[in-house]
Amino acid sequence: MMPVPVCAPSQNDACARFAYTFGRDGDEDDEGGPVIKFNSIGARKVADDNIDLTDKMELLDLFEERVGVRFEGVSIFRAIYDDSSYVTVQGELHPRDGTELEVDVEVVAAAYDTKGRIVGTSANTFYTESFFGLEIFEITIAVPPSSDIVRVRLYPKKG
Repeated sequence: MMPVPVCAPSQNDACARFAYTFGRDGDEDDEGGPVIKFNSIGARKVADDNIDLTDKMELLDLFEERVGVRFEGVSIFRAIYDDSSYVTVQGELHPRDGTELEVDVEVVAAAYDTKGRIVGTSANTFYTESFFGLEIFEITIAVPPSSDIVRVRLYPKKG
């Protein structure tokens, strides 16, 4: 296995900000210490893996029916870093009937904490003129790293 570059404990913060590795759980650096994982912009990843929140998903069937769409294959994962945290919602958007959207559709995702507060939201818009059959989407929501996400609501609305 090729060595994985890491910042040694004696190195300065500049190394920690700009180095990144893609080691696996349990990997060790050349000095026998744990591999420090970084995202693509150099932030140290706190959680070892993405946390699966798919069971926290709430779909609004009446909204889907009203807009004339349905969701399939939806998954939700969270990644936590030193000073940031992201919830990523991925799935497929399908028309209920046929292969074309009846109207432009905005897909909205909102993350809720234990107090029922919305702690992050994001959306993607799909346009009738460029849609055919299905669209695969990915929505990334920035949430506070300290928040406990207990629900992620996904719904369509007329764009």
